[in-house]
Amino acid sequence: MPINLLGEPKHPIKKIKTPAEIEMHIPKKELKRLEKEKKRQEKLKVSPQPELEAKTELGEVNLIKAFKIYLFKRRLTFTILFVIIILIVGSLLGYFAFSYKPKPKLAVNKPPALSPSPVVNFNVNKPLNLNTPVAIEPTPVPTPPPLPPSPPPVLLPVVPQPLPDTELAPLRGTLVKFKGEPVIYLIELNGELRKVDLQTVIFANGQSIKQIGPEKIYTINDRFINVRKGKDVIGFVEWDPRILTVEELQPYL
Repeated sequence: MPINLLGEPKHPIKKIKTPAEIEMHIPKKELKRLEKEKKRQEKLKVSPQPELEAKTELGEVNLIKAFKIYLFKRRLTFTILFVIIILIVGSLLGYFAFSYKPKPKLAVNKPPALSPSPVVNFNVNKPLNLNTPVAIEPTPVPTPPPLPPSPPPVLLPVVPQPLPDTELAPLRGTLVKFKGEPVIYLIELNGELRKVDLQTVIFANGQSIKQIGPEKIYTINDRFINVRKGKDVIGFVEWDPRILTVEELQPYL
């Protein structure tokens, strides 16, 4: 035990071991484990990321102003296209109106078709003498057969002319009959007598011939029985029987 000559406290000063001295007493297995753990901690240690540059703040956008600029650009583009189209169309119209002249058509007179040249027969019964000229006879052209007679002209049907009015024409549109006959006639517009079918005739007012009162069927003189007669009246009639006055009926009684 050392002697304290300076009169200091008798208790020895406790020496603190440094980390290096402490490690000297750590077993090898523990040292290897600590090294591995240290390396693992270094791998897991996240390196500080560089700070991102601060984004520059955008100034306030005036939407109305931007929209007006967009419309102005669009309008300017369409205006330029419209002016170009107008210039092209105007140029074409001016060219056709003042400069274009159609080429005149040439009338070519074609010569008439030439008649075929006559066929020359070179077949000669006698031997030819080259020293003497030989008369060449043309082959006779056969005459064509006579043409068949033309058919007779087609006659168009003759349109019948309207018949003249009969003496009963003033009573047109009335129903009449003759004495002693059950047949009822309708006087046509031209005065013809047309027999009325009692089973099918219906007038414009919806009445059949059987529903017509006797005051509308006039009995006239038998001397008119031979007046020209037309086709029978069948089915619907477009007018109603006409009523006569005494003055109109008097000449036909």
